[in-house]
Amino acid sequence: MSTMQTELYDALIEAGATEDKARAAATAVSDIDQVATKADIAEIKTELANLETGLIRFMVVSQGIVIGLIVGLIKLL
Repeated sequence: MSTMQTELYDALIEAGATEDKARAAATAVSDIDQVATKADIAEIKTELANLETGLIRFMVVSQGIVIGLIVGLIKLL
């Protein structure tokens, strides 16, 4: 257990919690760093929107190039 977990565990035991419950609570609190905040989710949504815009732009440009190549080949024939 980390220092923070140990301190919380000790405080819960001192407050009268059972060992199992104190250990479970201390472990749950230590996992809080892995939870995404609303700001994290908003940032991810923004990045996905930018990615989608770039992907659409790439597809339109590449399709334009392919159509141009096809028209050029038809003119050569």
